[in-house]
Amino acid sequence: LSLAAGLATARAIEFLFAPVKAYLKWPNDVYLAGGKVAGVLIETNQAMADRVVIGIGVNINEQPQLDAPGFASPQSLFSATGRMGNRFELLDPIVRELVEIVASIEDSPKDVLAEFRSRCFLTNKVIAFRDCGVDREGAVKGIAEDGSLLVQTREGLRRCDSGEVRLVRLR
Repeated sequence: LSLAAGLATARAIEFLFAPVKAYLKWPNDVYLAGGKVAGVLIETNQAMADRVVIGIGVNINEQPQLDAPGFASPQSLFSATGRMGNRFELLDPIVRELVEIVASIEDSPKDVLAEFRSRCFLTNKVIAFRDCGVDREGAVKGIAEDGSLLVQTREGLRRCDSGEVRLVRLR
C-alpha cells in the first residue's frame, strides 16, 4: 500500500502537470526536478486492523524552507513546473490512481512493481539506512519482488523493508 500511494501520487502529478516526470524515493516520496515534492504517511490501528489512514502531503505552490541537514531538498509543483495549482484538483486524480493501482496489485503485481522500479530515484545511489538496529550504508540495487529495497553493503546484499532511508552525499 505504501508503494501504491507514492505511485498514485506520482501518476496524478504527471497527469495534471504534463510533461513532467515524477520519480519515487522508496518507499513513497515523490520527486520532481531533483527535489521532494510529496510524501506519504500510512497509519494503522490494531483495534481496526482492516482499515488504514493514508496521508499525502504535496508542496503545491510554496516550497518549504528547511535548513536542517539530512532532509531532502524540498520542491513545490509551482517551482518545478511554473504552474500554480490547488489541492482540490490533485485530490480526485490521486484517489482514482490509488484505487486503480490497488486493484492492479491483485491482478498484476509484477506490472505495478515494474512501474515503481522504472521511477526509483535511489537505484544505483549510495544510501544510509538502519538494519536490525545497526546503521549501514550501501548502493541501491533495486526493488525486490516483495517491495523491499535491495542494498549492496560491505557485508553483502541486504533487504531494507522499513525505516528511514537517506541519500549519502559523496565527499
